[in-house]
Formats: sequence, structure tokens, C-alpha cells
Amino acid sequence: GGGIRLSIVGVEQWEAVLAELKERVPAKSFATWFENTEALHLDQGEMHVGVANRFIKDWIERNYRDLIGQAVDKVLGISPALTISISPGRFRAMREAQQEILSTDGGCEDSQATQRPTGASSSLALNPAYTLERFVTGPSNRIASAACTHSLLHPGEYNPLLLYGGHGLGKTHLLQSVAHAMEEKHPASNIQVFTGESFLSQYTRAVGERKVHSLRTDLRSADLLVVDDLQVLALGNKAATQEELANTIDALLHAGRQVVLACDRPVDQLTGLSERLRSRLGGGLCAGISPPEADLRLDLVRSKASERGVCLTPEVAEWIAAAATGTVRDIEGAVGRVVALTQLGGVQLTQDAVESSLAYLTQRSRPVVTLADLALATAQEFGLSVTDLTGRKRARRVVFARHLGMLLSRKICQSSLAEVGRFYGNRSHATVLAAIKGVPSLVDENDRLSSHAENILVALGFAGNIGQLFRSQGKLFD
Repeated sequence: GGGIRLSIVGVEQWEAVLAELKERVPAKSFATWFENTEALHLDQGEMHVGVANRFIKDWIERNYRDLIGQAVDKVLGISPALTISISPGRFRAMREAQQEILSTDGGCEDSQATQRPTGASSSLALNPAYTLERFVTGPSNRIASAACTHSLLHPGEYNPLLLYGGHGLGKTHLLQSVAHAMEEKHPASNIQVFTGESFLSQYTRAVGERKVHSLRTDLRSADLLVVDDLQVLALGNKAATQEELANTIDALLHAGRQVVLACDRPVDQLTGLSERLRSRLGGGLCAGISPPEADLRLDLVRSKASERGVCLTPEVAEWIAAAATGTVRDIEGAVGRVVALTQLGGVQLTQDAVESSLAYLTQRSRPVVTLADLALATAQEFGLSVTDLTGRKRARRVVFARHLGMLLSRKICQSSLAEVGRFYGNRSHATVLAAIKGVPSLVDENDRLSSHAENILVALGFAGNIGQLFRSQGKLFD
């Protein structure tokens, strides 16, 4: 018969499991990773847990899989295999909660703000376009965005808050949006905004002019401290500047004031930072931002075009989103070029005209990819090792990842069935052929790849219209 659904793992049972987890996990971590979860069903010895997005899914799988298994065993007396999946209901609940936060006029009490030094200040001019309302969210940035919003309603809870990710993904937008929102809600707040470079410059100047005490007074009386491009302080001999920043963060944390920072990589990879500063940063919430996925790119294209007063047809918007597979900045550049085409050039935005204007997106050189490169990217996409893919494990996730890796090896590496079989554990020609034929079609009628395949190819350095490139790679089963 069918699987046993919710008759064994129902709402009450899952709440009991969550209560057990709450005893084992720090309160902030529990609120971040487990509050918006649900047990979906128990099917043939496998327990399915639903979460709101892929970021949470990946984090729980990496950090809490064993702990959940222990809690389930203790509370329910069973030890099923655990599968984490994205639940549409949980996804909607998180989005609705975030929209409610954005529309709420919360934050610190005005009386508290006025008791602190008055005269809002900022070492950098803020971009008026960088507001929370204009930040387009998706799975790749939702945790970071929600954390910034939460820091305005409950300053000091996630403290310090560190955003990390590559250039052009929206970190600066989020940082400045926090400063904008604080300034709007509490005009008398002392807001200090720096880049790593400007912080270094101001500290160096203060030392030279013997005004360090004055700078410290400004910094340590801040209601909000924002530091972008923190990685600059990890370059060269900047021990004194790092120590000043660490002391400032300590003082603000002790006073319950919010600190928000950003850098281009995880804090444990900032090898030039002092152990003390790295420890302070790691003690807060570190939220990563990754390149935008297909649906977010489409939302960004529509939003950026709308901001410029241009309405794109669905076909044109989808083509741009499929072609601009790099950063948010790349998408903004592509939309800006299309807008100029119609507003300055008077060209009607047909798909042919747009494709011609943005031909550079699809003409970027293909990276050279080996079977080993592709296997590593596939393993990382599914949270596995290359040994898992080339070995004999038969877990459903491993088998699907293995078959997808074989399929992409044929399409992208142009490898023969025999070559693919040898790499994937000396499997036969017939086994490889059966495996890749068993993978559902990855490209639909709109040339949009499955998210797993697209993420793998983007990680390998492919740009442009990946769907069209994938289809053009020759016959699959020859």
C-alpha cells in the first residue's frame, strides 16, 4: 500500500520533537532554523521534514541531521532515514512573515534613542535606492534579508550580523537599507556607516591628528554601526585598526547596539583577521548570499525594468533572466542596456532586438570542464562527496546525483559512454546509458533548466543562456 502519512508523525508528535530539539540547540539557532518547519510524512522508514527554502534545507542537512535523528528516536522511538525538502506551505509562511515585518513600524523606543547622543551621522553617503522595500528576495538571499529586517525590530539579538558573498550580490544594498530604515524610524540616531577602506582611513587620520579619543567617542556611542567590505582590513599589516574595530564591536555589543557588517567570503576564510576579531564576528549570525537562482533573476529583471518605467513581455523578461546568469549587478546592467535601447534608441523591445543587444551574454567563452570538475560540482550541489557518486551507495539522493552527473558529463564534457562509465566506478556502457535515460528531461519548453543542473553549471563558470547552451551540446544518446 501507500506510505504512512501523518498517522505516525502528526503535528503533536513533531511539536514534541521540536521541544526536544529546543533543549539541545541554542535559542537563536532554534528560532532561525527550526521554528518554520513541519513533518510531512513517514514513508517506508523515511521521515520527510519540510522547510521554507533551500538555504535552510542545506544548513540543517549539514549541521543538524544527526541531532534531529536523536530527537526523533528519543521522542517517537523510531529511527527513520531523514529527508529534508522544501515545503510550499513553509515557503509561503516565511514570505508572509517577512512582508509583515517590512510593513510594521517597529524597533527601538523613541525615548531610548533620544537618550543617546543626537545628530544622525554617517561617514558615507547612502544610496537612496538601497531600501528594504526595493530589495528583491529569493532563496539565495532570504535569510540575509530577513536577518537585516529582524535586526531593526529587535536590535542586538543577532549581533554582530555578518553578511558574506561575492561581489554584486546585494550585500551593500542590504547594509545601507538597514541604515536607511533606522534613520527613517529614529532620525536622532547616531548611525555610523563605513567601508573597510574608509574605516582604515579615518582611524589612520585620527592617529596622525591625535584625535583617536574623539573617533572612539563617535563610534562607541553609535546606535548602529555598519561596515561594508570588511575583507579590506584582512589585507596587509592592519593589526591596530583591527583592534580598534574589535574594541568598538565589544563596546556596542555590551550596550545592546546593533552591528552589521559584510565581506566577500565566510569569516573563517578571512585569514588576515586577528583571532579576536574573527571570534567576535563568528559569535553572531553569519548569513551567506549566493548568486541569484532562476526565479529570483526573473523577479529582478521585472523589478529593475519596472523601476525604469519599462514593461517587458514575459518572453523577453524570461530570456534576459536566462541569459544573465551572473550577479545582480550583471542583471541590472543587462536591463539598463535594454532600457536604453528603447528609451534612447526608440527600438521596439522584440525578442530579436533584445537578443541582438545582449548577444554578449550568450557569447562568453565556455569554460573547460573535466569529468572530475563536473563530479565535484555535482557532489557539492547535493551535499555529497565525489566518492559517493563514483561508489556503490544506493540512497535515492545519491543515485539521482550520480545519474545527473553522468548526464551532464555527456552533454558538457562531451565524454563517451565508456569514459563516463570508467570515471563513475567502472560502470558499463549499458549502465550509463540506462542511468542518463532515466533522468527526467532537464529542459522544458521555455529552455529553463532544472535548478540542480543550473546551479552545477553556474558553479562551473558557465554564463549566458545555459538552457540554450545545454540543448546545443549535441545528441545525447549517440
